Amino acid sequence: MNVTVFIHKADADALKILLEMKMKKRQKKPSLPSTVTEFATEEGSKVYVVGTAHFSDSSKKDVVKTIQEVQPDVVVVELCQYRVSMLKMDERTLLKEAKEINLEKLQQAIKQNGLMSGLMQMLLLKVSAHITEQLGMAPGGEFREAFKEASKVPFCKFHLGDRPIPVTFKRAIAALSIWQKIKLAWGLCFLSDPIR
Repeated sequence: MNVTVFIHKADADALKILLEMKMKKRQKKPSLPSTVTEFATEEGSKVYVVGTAHFSDSSKKDVVKTIQEVQPDVVVVELCQYRVSMLKMDERTLLKEAKEINLEKLQQAIKQNGLMSGLMQMLLLKVSAHITEQLGMAPGGEFREAFKEASKVPFCKFHLGDRPIPVTFKRAIAALSIWQKIKLAWGLCFLSDPIR
């Protein structure tokens, strides 16, 4: 099947200019942070893996610098569709959401993910709120920065590249004994120690 697409000359010119701008910004030998590992494929494509931490300002800076230097065609983050909403929230909104755990949210999480995974999701949200409050920053800042920077790069696609979180929770819970599950739930429910 052949498809013919007609593009107005002005639109084609604009696309060409955007592509040229991107290629000019792309560094031949990018100056990358030490947290970046570069791989080359047999076809000559390059893959840059940025090692990050969820609660780290330096990780956010490393992500921004890498995207600006490389001007990538694709950015992949270790998130699944269940957590994609965090990309558009700021730190204050994330903290508010985590603090407002209520019966309705718990029921919705259980309905979507099953009893144990739903409970784990809510408990981890509580832990996330505790850490966010203690450190003054929400987890996933490096993902939010990647999303923002990727949107500034012409023709850059943004992809989610993680297994769905309910699958991860189910596997983690299945690996625990009953006693370990009780200890974990107890520890998460009554989390109050300051982070050192």
